Amino acid sequence: MTTSAFPGLLLGIMTSSLLAFVMGAGGASAADEAPSFAESVAKTIASNSLAAKSAAPVALQRLAAAAASTENYRLLGFSSTEEAKSSSLGEPILLYDVPLDKLRSFPVRGDPGSLLVGGNRLLYPVLSNHQVRSSVTVAKVNGTWMPVSSGRPKFAASIFGTRSRDAAKAGVPETSYIEISIPALNLEFLGRVSGKNLFLIPIRDYQALGLSAGQAYPESYVFARLAAVARINNNGQFN
Repeated sequence: MTTSAFPGLLLGIMTSSLLAFVMGAGGASAADEAPSFAESVAKTIASNSLAAKSAAPVALQRLAAAAASTENYRLLGFSSTEEAKSSSLGEPILLYDVPLDKLRSFPVRGDPGSLLVGGNRLLYPVLSNHQVRSSVTVAKVNGTWMPVSSGRPKFAASIFGTRSRDAAKAGVPETSYIEISIPALNLEFLGRVSGKNLFLIPIRDYQALGLSAGQAYPESYVFARLAAVARINNNGQFN
């Protein structure tokens, strides 16, 4: 099914899905089930950020080395090789994925923790003069944290810029965030873990879903819509 065929069909299905969610709640909100999940994520962010600290500087050194040539430094997001050499790391984001099959079978009032896989990768912003220039990713492989990728300057500027703006607006630290990606649908969200609650923030506008970039939505609201999309999507593409 193509994107152009989604909006009319999607509206009816999402409306039914959201109505079922509200009626099925029986007086208890999805947030009643979210606390243990949100608190668990917060602990994982703290513990993995600490464990990965030795791998992150190595990833930064490798990025600077890769940016040593004039052919590479611009592609990696820097204005010069000198800027790459003097760059530093910011606060990381813990990365999670949501498989399409899990979304398709996600029940009303389901546990959001059952959707997420991963939590063993950290994305770090690479900074120059307090501005995001690039990124590095470290992952836990066979029990050891190590660098696995670097670059993606445009994406890094987008996701970490969204995080900075939302953190200032919500009054929470930048360590309170995760990334939630649905690769099969080409959808990416920033997740804000705030106390016992999880909010999802689109990295860009998803008009067919009625979700605006930078706007924070309760996880139950977003996952209900995503589950509806997953059930009508047969070709693994959304936008």
